[in-house]
Amino acid sequence: MHDPPVLLWTVLGLLAIERAFELGVNRRNSRVLRENGARWHGPRDGFGLIVAAQALLFAGTLFEGTSAAWGGVKPWTWYAIAGLALAQALRYWCIGTLGWRWSVRVVTVPGAPRIAEGPYRYFPHPNYVAVMLEAVLLPLAFGAYATLLVAAPVQLAALWRRVRIEETALNAAEAGAPRVE
Repeated sequence: MHDPPVLLWTVLGLLAIERAFELGVNRRNSRVLRENGARWHGPRDGFGLIVAAQALLFAGTLFEGTSAAWGGVKPWTWYAIAGLALAQALRYWCIGTLGWRWSVRVVTVPGAPRIAEGPYRYFPHPNYVAVMLEAVLLPLAFGAYATLLVAAPVQLAALWRRVRIEETALNAAEAGAPRVE
């Protein structure tokens, strides 16, 4: 018999609220980006694969964490949740640092230099580090091991693709070159 999945539902609910908030920030920033001549590098910017990987992560963790004999709260659950909280802090440090330039899509402002402050001063694409930490820590927290073995590699592949697309777009924007699709 499983522990009541209240903690799992709470964590997933908070992450869902966070995603909804991010979509609102994205919508607001998109208006400002348009006003500043930004260019969207889609629809092949890898966003669909990232969304699919996130859906797999959330659904798999929910199913396995509540239904599998090995799922549920573990001795390390609170450590993993603390790691998730740190990953979210990194995510919001990234969003705050990028300000109006942050988007869920690959969007650049031609001629604008790359951001080299906040977490970007230490390594490129820190937001994707947060996303990858989440892909590992969320299923680990609730014993969703099959989800971890499937969703984490899918998320890694999605992010690997996204970083390549983003690097090309950022390099073109810095040079003031036309949009790459």
